[in-house]
Amino acid sequence: MRRLALSLSLCLLACSDGTPNDGGSSGDEPVDLCADLPALQLGDRDGDGLGDACDPCPDQVGGDDDGDGICITVDNCPEQENPSQADYDEDGVGDPCDPCPADVLGDTDGDGVCDSTDLCPDLPNPEQGDEDGDGIGDACDGDNDGDTRDDLFDNCPDVWNLEQEDFDRDGIGDACDLCPRDRRSDMRAEIIPFNPRPSPDAQLDDLGDDGLSPPIPLPFDFVFFGEAIDAVRVSANGFIVLGEEGESGHARPKRLPHNDSPSPAVYGYWLDLDPRESGRIAWDIRGEIPAREFHVAWEEVPHFRGSEDGGPVSLQIILSERDQSVEIHCLNCVPKRPTQGATQGIQGQNGRAARVTPGGNFRRFRAVESAVRFVKGPQPDIDEDGEGDACDDDRDGDGIANDDDLCPNHPDPEQLDSDEDGRGDACNEAIDRDRDGYADGVDRCPRTPNPEQSLRCVVTTLSGTVSVEDQVLGPSGFTGELAPLPLPNLPLQVLNQDDEVIAETVTDGEGRYSVVVEQAADETYRIRAEAVLPGRISVHDRSNYAARYALESEAITLNPNQQERQKDLLATADSPAGAAFHILEVTSRAERFVRRFTQDNASSLHIAWAPLSPFDCGSCYSGSYMMLGGGVGDPDEFDDDVILHEFGHYFVHQWSHDDSPGGRHNGDPTDPRLAYGEGVATFFAAMVSGVGRYRDNKDDSTMVRVLELLTGRENFFGTEGDVLEGAISEYAVAAVMFDAYDDSGDTEAHDSLHLGEEGSMRVLLEGMGAE
Repeated sequence: MRRLALSLSLCLLACSDGTPNDGGSSGDEPVDLCADLPALQLGDRDGDGLGDACDPCPDQVGGDDDGDGICITVDNCPEQENPSQADYDEDGVGDPCDPCPADVLGDTDGDGVCDSTDLCPDLPNPEQGDEDGDGIGDACDGDNDGDTRDDLFDNCPDVWNLEQEDFDRDGIGDACDLCPRDRRSDMRAEIIPFNPRPSPDAQLDDLGDDGLSPPIPLPFDFVFFGEAIDAVRVSANGFIVLGEEGESGHARPKRLPHNDSPSPAVYGYWLDLDPRESGRIAWDIRGEIPAREFHVAWEEVPHFRGSEDGGPVSLQIILSERDQSVEIHCLNCVPKRPTQGATQGIQGQNGRAARVTPGGNFRRFRAVESAVRFVKGPQPDIDEDGEGDACDDDRDGDGIANDDDLCPNHPDPEQLDSDEDGRGDACNEAIDRDRDGYADGVDRCPRTPNPEQSLRCVVTTLSGTVSVEDQVLGPSGFTGELAPLPLPNLPLQVLNQDDEVIAETVTDGEGRYSVVVEQAADETYRIRAEAVLPGRISVHDRSNYAARYALESEAITLNPNQQERQKDLLATADSPAGAAFHILEVTSRAERFVRRFTQDNASSLHIAWAPLSPFDCGSCYSGSYMMLGGGVGDPDEFDDDVILHEFGHYFVHQWSHDDSPGGRHNGDPTDPRLAYGEGVATFFAAMVSGVGRYRDNKDDSTMVRVLELLTGRENFFGTEGDVLEGAISEYAVAAVMFDAYDDSGDTEAHDSLHLGEEGSMRVLLEGMGAE
């Protein structure tokens, strides 16, 4: 025995791979499996490469994966360190790896919520929704809304609806129906992958031509358009009737909904079929609770009097217990003749509501290896206005009726249609702006008709700022200095040398623009803007009303190697265009102020002006027309307060009210009605400018009225005793209104009234807006 042990020891020392050494000079040394121990360790019972002497679990491979000194066979957290083996709830799972260390029940459904507090401990519901607050989570509550109606049969499972009222009988109760008076079904149709089930077993042998099977009981609850269905009858003509009622016949399909067609029903492929000569119709029920399915199949059933072009019909209808859906799978749903109409869809009780496959409502419809699924809700509501898309005249909520909207399902108030194909740019995936048959994405010249694609265009981005020179005002009038003002929201055109408009854009709020120009040949271009904000404000030449003032650049030649080009436009103060664009800048600023408080419609404002051409009235307003002239030595085109005053008349005319008789005025006491009309316009000018004064500049002098400092009986004549009995100055009206508007602060402690812009505009729009 000693010799055997000695032989084995020598073998272990001499053989590196555990096999006897034949005495050759291999040079292999024995491997120490516990390098940290002083003695050579070769034993490794579990073969894990760690010697038995230093292996905490010598009989188990990977025995301590988490390195906490506890072998995996007894470690209550084998993948997380837990050397103390703490287990507070004594459920056998260590605290570091127990999702519910203080709950012996743990987290059965794995949703991150411990069973002791989980509203649905056996069904994942991490959100813990409880619509009716009954302590049972919505995911497992058979009555989410607590109205005593089982969710499966409740036509509003999440909204209390005890009476189950459903006016349009579409299966969705009035309490939660986004279209409660719309007969169209709120079931939705969605195209799904073709996935027919195995051929059913129970064959229906006695249907004959136009026959209808006896009722086939459904072993599960199925709700269809709000009605509980407990049986199905199968028609030879490609449809099933849900319920025990029904009659044979109905060989000719109809357009749904139709009250003379079988209902409630699922029309898989409604045509005149005849299984008497060949083909097979069968049904079965497969699956386990709660995912059972009712299948019915028409397999190679010929058309009545034989199939011609398309061959026999093969399809399946599937009713699902899990989601209460209907599926139709067509292997070969083809009409007898190409001109023959067929119907595919579903219809509720008495034909009051239906949903059909797109293109399959008694149309020349065919479906080969395709499938559709009908399932209830959620009801689409694109603009989220609480009115379902099926009954919303403006589905996308952009203010344009569906019938007139170029993109009825996509908000698109601009209604741009670059290629004029009747489909707006916002929803046109293949825009072809030049309408040459090539979409912009592949067109060598997207903006230049190029049907042969022989041209190669150079594209350059033109950008810059459009502004007008303003004459700077000082305490004593014009200072002689000039300052540029940006022209926001101004339409711009790019014209070629033939005066053709090749690109358009609009400046932003800072007067900046950027536009892409496509150059197909050696051409020159010009940038042009007119003193017009379309539909809002326009400045006309008084001597030629049809003419409008315009600002135009010099000719521009584009460099093929220059992808970007900067070009600013400036209307100079010494030009007629400069004066016209200054008038436009001031009036558009006033309009933007008004639009902060009202979006009500208004007539366009037309402004007539010409250099050194005064009107008899000086500057005045009448019926959406502003006549701006001033007089000789008193031009008004750069007088901001005068322009704003006349715009104030336009504001009152369009959005507020006065009963001014009109007429000349110079600030002296006058008819109170005229004083009010002029005083409101003066106050409006001061409010828009933010300065409490009115100034009229002339060539040799400046008239200034500081509204906070107006005093004296001559200004307020007629107001003694709080009774308006006589003439009054327009500046008295303006001063009183401005005093109510502004914040006097500590300088007038007795004056606590501060309406501000919002309060003053509310008085003018609401208090004075109705006669």
